[in-house]
Amino acid sequence: MREALEQWDGAAASAADLRARFRTSPVAEGRVADGDRGLSKIRRAYDAPGDPASLVRWLAKNPDELGPLAPLLGDPALGEWPWADAVTVDDELATATLDVLARVQVLASPELRRFLRVLLRVRPRPLWTAAARAMARQAQGDAELDATVQGLWAEAFPETLALGGGKTRLRRHALYLGACHAALGGSLRGPDPRGLASAPLPKDDADRSVVLSSLVALRHDPAVAPVLRERLADRKHGPLSERAVVLAWPLLDEATQAAVRDSFSRDRWKTPDGLLAWMDTARALGLQGLEAGPATRAMALAIEPVGTPLDLVEVLKECLDPVLSPLVPPRRRACALAEAVALLEAPQVRGVPWPDIARATGDFVVEIPGRAIEVGARAIGITAALHAAPVEHLLRIGDLGVEGMLRVAGRDNPFVATQVAVQMEIALRRAADDSERLRLLWRLLQRDPPSRTFRELDDMLRADARPGEPASSPLIEIARAVAALYQHRAEVPARELAEAMRSLATRLDALDVAQGPPLRALADLVEAPPETAVEALSALLGDGPGGLLRWTAWLDGDSAALAGQIVTAAAATEELRATQANLEAARPLIDAVHAAEVRRACEKVGACVEGCGWPERHAVAFVLGRIAARAHADLHAGHRARAEAHALDDALRLGDEAAIHARIAKPDLLAFHTPADLRRIHRFLLDQMDWAAARRLRLAVRERLALPSLVAHFLPMLTAIAGGALLVQDFGTKWVDEAEKIDGMSREHVATVFLATAMAWATLTATLARRFHGRSAWSTVLARSTPVFLAATVVALVSDGLVLLTLAELEVGTFIVGGALALFLGVFVGLVLPSQAQPRD
Repeated sequence: MREALEQWDGAAASAADLRARFRTSPVAEGRVADGDRGLSKIRRAYDAPGDPASLVRWLAKNPDELGPLAPLLGDPALGEWPWADAVTVDDELATATLDVLARVQVLASPELRRFLRVLLRVRPRPLWTAAARAMARQAQGDAELDATVQGLWAEAFPETLALGGGKTRLRRHALYLGACHAALGGSLRGPDPRGLASAPLPKDDADRSVVLSSLVALRHDPAVAPVLRERLADRKHGPLSERAVVLAWPLLDEATQAAVRDSFSRDRWKTPDGLLAWMDTARALGLQGLEAGPATRAMALAIEPVGTPLDLVEVLKECLDPVLSPLVPPRRRACALAEAVALLEAPQVRGVPWPDIARATGDFVVEIPGRAIEVGARAIGITAALHAAPVEHLLRIGDLGVEGMLRVAGRDNPFVATQVAVQMEIALRRAADDSERLRLLWRLLQRDPPSRTFRELDDMLRADARPGEPASSPLIEIARAVAALYQHRAEVPARELAEAMRSLATRLDALDVAQGPPLRALADLVEAPPETAVEALSALLGDGPGGLLRWTAWLDGDSAALAGQIVTAAAATEELRATQANLEAARPLIDAVHAAEVRRACEKVGACVEGCGWPERHAVAFVLGRIAARAHADLHAGHRARAEAHALDDALRLGDEAAIHARIAKPDLLAFHTPADLRRIHRFLLDQMDWAAARRLRLAVRERLALPSLVAHFLPMLTAIAGGALLVQDFGTKWVDEAEKIDGMSREHVATVFLATAMAWATLTATLARRFHGRSAWSTVLARSTPVFLAATVVALVSDGLVLLTLAELEVGTFIVGGALALFLGVFVGLVLPSQAQPRD
């Protein structure tokens, strides 16, 4: 059976046959010889299928047992293999699995291919380099994986082996993958990776480290071997290059190891990352007794960690205290950081709860639950990223956790942005459902990350797509939708932000996300005019299922204070509504008290959304800003209205028609006047008998108030004229009797008519002229008074005639004389006396 397994041809059919035969083969009894222990373990596993993870870990530690196992690895009858899910597998198991896959070619499956693609594209360097070696091995017998290698190589290097520029990560990963593929005898279409041997090392440390790893993978090639020692011993290596050399150390011959050890034994660091990398190198290469200058104590602690928690607290203050550390020289600060990392391994420090150490420093160090040895390096790295330049070495070494990742997400640093994207990609794939993924992305959005974070995240989420194929999945769509909204983070017109929020809401609806932000309500709020925004705010901050406060509480995982927050928000919005009503009632004479009330109410509403992030708080703040700005503008309008009111008083007092006409000609000036002032202007124009101007005023303000018509203004005079006709007939009995004795119009009749008519006309004209205060020509006075006089005459004659007809006493003389007397009485009683009684102010 062993011989048949060793002669497997790599085909799926023969693998199935071998698995079936091996499953029924006899179980070895007693002690199993070396080389057969792996077979024995798998045979026993068939009898009790379970989790092959333990088998993979054992095989990674015993690679000599892998020889005949190739067709059996991956058999689903044994259980779920680690490559079944590229998301949840932990780093330790993934490393062991990749080590096994890099040594022996197994029967490829869709899950295995996806596992290799994902770990190659998005995992930290130790994992993606191991994934590259495993993919190169599996591609030797799987056409689909070989096509993946060829596609990545062609995409990264269409013509030359040029690193840098765009597609940085793709080129680095593809370069090492291509080198591993070529080292196993695979062919690549395009540039030959062996050309790295004749090219100078890149200046960028990350690029340099990948080139060194690629040269080590090609170390047996005749074109590479002569230059490999020189490349590895170069003294210009940075932290990543050193790490690449250390990882390659077991693969190097003794002469190369001696040259590298000699090069690395000398002081070679310039930054905290460089010092930490040199410390790792010293431990890995067994370098002791180094002359490390100011880093001597750090090196000594790295070799033999000895110290107390108090020692750790003191060096943390030196390197991380935002007040003290700027006073410490940079090299000493770097040494203190290295000492702190080394002290985490000290026996007296390792088991101490990290929050106790963090609080002892003065609360500037990030608190993470756990022991110092478990979380200390992570907490130090996060603190350095928050308060100082990020220490890349510490942010690379492990899982920052969701909270730790979110703490540093807002740092505008390319390296930090990439690490945040890496951590977020892992968290998103591990999330239970789409709602939880949206929650993670929204929390990231609220941290205001640099745009690079979302670009890197999109690239990582597409990692399991084969080269040249579009990548699409619910997870990718959610991430892209949130990233599209993020593009509106800068100041943009309200309409564009509202459209972006509605677009995201539509995309989330299509993905059937159970829990989501109230984006449509926010969009409506952003577009609402200030006068109606309070109603939208009340609905948004209310107790509805899609309310903003309820969404924020779910987002933060804390709903304990939700009920109180909703009550507070309701009171704040109601106060804002009341202050706006007061302001509207006082318009246009708004004073500082009204504006201050609106501003304070806006501040109270704004305080209700302090716990929200972007874009929720931005949308509310935007609308509150518009409301406050409108109140501020109204305050300026109130000052202007008062000034205009004083100017109007002067114009009316002086009878300045030109000033009044100027106001009517400018509707914006009329807006500064109260309804009472507009009525005063209208009455003034009617008193001036300026019918055209009065009509223009009525039309200009008809949306605000209804002004009396011309007839309504002269109704008292017309009523007095009509009443005058009755009075003449009632109290003029003796005069009527005398008039009936005379046939026709006597001179007394003519004189009476002339005097009554003249006095009526003179009274009307004099009353109007008096209002002009001598500033208008008599022609204007006559032009305006004459039509009124004629109308009054017609009304007087008609009224008198009706009275006489009713009494059946209609005589020409009586009619004319009675009409003249009624005219005079009506003008005097209906027009002159009321105008005399009107106040002039």
